[in-house]
Amino acid sequence: MFLALFLVTAVLGKKATPTTPEKAPEQEAEANQTLDVSAEDESMELMKEWDEKMQGFVPEDMITFEIQARGEEEFYEVIDIVPSTIRGAWFLASSNSKDIDFTIYDPLQNVVFERKAKKEAIFHIDAKRQGIYVFVFKNTKVMTGHSITFTYNSGNSTNTILKSEHLTPVENNLLGIQKSIKDFQVDNQFAQLRQETHFKTVASANVNVFWFSLIESVGVIAVTAWQIYYIKKLLDNRRVL
Repeated sequence: MFLALFLVTAVLGKKATPTTPEKAPEQEAEANQTLDVSAEDESMELMKEWDEKMQGFVPEDMITFEIQARGEEEFYEVIDIVPSTIRGAWFLASSNSKDIDFTIYDPLQNVVFERKAKKEAIFHIDAKRQGIYVFVFKNTKVMTGHSITFTYNSGNSTNTILKSEHLTPVENNLLGIQKSIKDFQVDNQFAQLRQETHFKTVASANVNVFWFSLIESVGVIAVTAWQIYYIKKLLDNRRVL
């Protein structure tokens, strides 16, 4: 029995001997580092764009919707007063893959904003025509649907009644506090949604790793048991001879 276990261990050890060149782990680590740097740069650019274009942003609406594989979803916004500003953001709430094409059309069906193969985006456009503006989301994934969180705001740039010089210092301070609170609320909502998405992704990965490990363990046990049985049978046959 000890000999059988020794042979099984030797066979498994031989099968597990890596044949990959020594430089492969270094190349893989370098590739992973490049991907991490690229993702970090993209995140920094997004934060910079938010600071530049989304100051004082208050969501007019925020929704989370499902888009099927190879599917398309459209949203409409009617602009009655021009000039107006349409701005907002969206991100994938179910995955980190870049599978979404996002386009905004003006009332004449001209493309006024477009992003291809993204997992999140910030948009800021000046609406100069009255009519219906269309927000189009397209899922380029063939087999997988996605959950998208989408928020926007549209407002007229000429609807300011009071100017800053008309306000007292106390009122200015109160308006500044109100603006800071609204900014914090919006940032907190987005951070919470992104955190929930991250937790779901990690949980899904853990489940996949668990089942893979379980199947692998069952396979190893089955192969080991069969080899022990086979070797024992060979030894029994030799004794008979």
